[in-house]
Amino acid sequence: MLNRLGEWADQLDSGGCRSLYSARVAMTQQLEGRAGLFQALRGASTWDEVFDLISANGYSLIPNGEDFMAADMSTGLMFSLWDCGHSRLVFEERLGRFPNSPPVSR
Repeated sequence: MLNRLGEWADQLDSGGCRSLYSARVAMTQQLEGRAGLFQALRGASTWDEVFDLISANGYSLIPNGEDFMAADMSTGLMFSLWDCGHSRLVFEERLGRFPNSPPVSR
């Protein structure tokens, strides 16, 4: 995906190119930070801590059936919490049931 952004940037004017390059940098930084985010999520001790970690990294937490998705609406990046090594069941075993009305963002 990042390579395609680079290809599209070659076809844009300077203003569009700067904007696309900024988006690429933001996405790259966000992707590089996932390992630390995943480790922190595995160590979270409350749902509030999970929400705070997700929000602080630019994502919103979205329940998706038996899983959760974390999505950044500004960049379009998303991942399943399965990616961090814990299923919804594991989170609920550690933290209790998922709240009925979680905060959308903090």
